[in-house]
Amino acid sequence: MWAATSVLPGGFDLEAAEAVCAFDAGEVLDLVAALVDKSVLSRRTGTYGRSAWYEMLGTFREYGRIRLAGSGQEDAVLDRRLAHYAGLAREFGQSFGPAQRDWLERLCREQQNLSAVAADVRALPIVTALRDFWAVAAPGEGRRLLAASLDHASGPLRARALEAAAFLALWEGAAEAARPLLGELRALLAEHGDRRLHAGYAQCSGLARLWSGDLASARARLGRALAAYRGLGDEAQVCTTLVLLAVVDLLDGRSGAAADHALALCEARQADWSRGYALWAVAITEWRRGGGRRAETLLRQAISLRLPDRALLALAVSALAWCAEADNLPERAAGLLGAAHALRRESGERLLAELDERCAERLRRSLGAKAFTSAFDAAARAGTGEAIALALRERKEPVPAGPRPGGLTRREREIAGLVADGLSNRDIAARLVIAQRTAETHVEHILAKLGFSSRAQIAAWLAAGDGSTYPAP
Repeated sequence: MWAATSVLPGGFDLEAAEAVCAFDAGEVLDLVAALVDKSVLSRRTGTYGRSAWYEMLGTFREYGRIRLAGSGQEDAVLDRRLAHYAGLAREFGQSFGPAQRDWLERLCREQQNLSAVAADVRALPIVTALRDFWAVAAPGEGRRLLAASLDHASGPLRARALEAAAFLALWEGAAEAARPLLGELRALLAEHGDRRLHAGYAQCSGLARLWSGDLASARARLGRALAAYRGLGDEAQVCTTLVLLAVVDLLDGRSGAAADHALALCEARQADWSRGYALWAVAITEWRRGGGRRAETLLRQAISLRLPDRALLALAVSALAWCAEADNLPERAAGLLGAAHALRRESGERLLAELDERCAERLRRSLGAKAFTSAFDAAARAGTGEAIALALRERKEPVPAGPRPGGLTRREREIAGLVADGLSNRDIAARLVIAQRTAETHVEHILAKLGFSSRAQIAAWLAAGDGSTYPAP
């Protein structure tokens, strides 16, 4: 058990343990409990039952890998790990509906394991199937994983990987990097292209045309993708394509119905993750029509979903800045642009970033360079929680500058406050729209900086007034 679960560096639930160990559920539960008792494993605070999340310290995990390598069972365990995550990827592909949010949160929790699995070139179908997850979680990482395996792929699998890699590159605004991928994909379509690949190529090439400014061609290609995905019954990609068509409408000065269709579909299927993007698409359409107040309401609805998707948050905060400018609130607009800039930098998303730049230029002229920079930089330095609070108008006090108590950064101070409020790492990740592993790393750094060994000590430190100079997050 110890050796087998050491191949899951990000931690695991009981389902994963059963899969890699090939034991029955009762036996796995007993073995996990024994390892927790011996402090080889720890259960993440706030997780229980079948959803409990167990983690192994690095030194224990390294020892487990050594034992596994010498057991003669390593290949079998890695095969079972591969099969487990292939199954998760298939289920994710069918998650458009009420379970969509749960699947996004689950994959965020599994991100470190997914990266480890992807080191096996046989995992290319898994990486490819999770294209949309990598787009919002770590597009650069997704591109790297795909590139590492492409040399070992041929035929239809290579074509699907090229489509995924091109989409991720375009999502990051790397149109030049996508060009050769799309060129090779187009050449493979005649021999290996099925209906889904043709749809994917149309979607990606439409996005590429959008980046190049050829809006007529972008609309035509995305229209073909939409028809193809509707024919395939792939509602998740129907929604994605409708959102992209709404972006084309915005840039082309049109008031189309693509965004409304996307939102209606998401609401009918109760697909909250996609609904967040659809709300954003309807909002930017309303903003273009001059309906800034309704646009702001829709954007705040999208943000209030508190999805672990920093790309969506960046898009929504950015659009709120445009609304604030239209509402003659230049200082608020500058702050929102700063927050969006930081979120875009972290997420890798670049869609409509040129509209941010134009808005910033107008605000510099109206506020003056010094006032604009002050508001922009203050918000850009703040954490994700501060950005959400600013977007939702939950806080009006300024964010203080200067050193943090205990040597903590602004983000660490924010997370320390959430720890003191009793939130688990998972809850912190959901609140701040970050990966759970990122939240864990921050908590570890806080404990190390303060010389503490428990979360209770963080709470006591704050309660004693050591951080009272600064507003609680």
